[in-house]
Amino acid sequence: MVALNELYVALDDMTVFFDELAMTTNNKLDAVSENDIEKLEQCMKDEQAATMKLRSMDYKREQLLKKLGFESYTLKDIIKEVSDENDKNKLSNYYDKIQNKIDKIQDANKCAGEYIDIHLHYIDEMVDLYSGKKAEAISYDKKGEKDEDDGKKNKFTSKKV
Repeated sequence: MVALNELYVALDDMTVFFDELAMTTNNKLDAVSENDIEKLEQCMKDEQAATMKLRSMDYKREQLLKKLGFESYTLKDIIKEVSDENDKNKLSNYYDKIQNKIDKIQDANKCAGEYIDIHLHYIDEMVDLYSGKKAEAISYDKKGEKDEDDGKKNKFTSKKV
């Protein structure tokens, strides 16, 4: 257990790091949903700094694992290798915490990306509208295939009720 104390400190640091990154990611999501470009730029700068910090932490983690005889092991691999049940439980808890935080960060990033895609689509539509380009009307049949009439007839009034 004494040999793993350094690993526990490193895992504590990673847990705190991912908490901070989750806050930054949530701020980014807020900025995107609020159309706050300045806040979004700050979040991107914060994420770039976090990336550099993560690289440094990852290097230290690799060196520590090498020192402990776990070179190129994942945390799950280490959990399998450790014989002490207390260490297994403690490492499993760290794994669950960190994985949970990473999942939340990924979800928030995905959401922010979808918001950005929606905004970009809206901007494209507005540019087309103001530049005089007319959007092509496309309709689909019940099977989800492109309708052959290509939206040329008025669907609203073409069916009897």
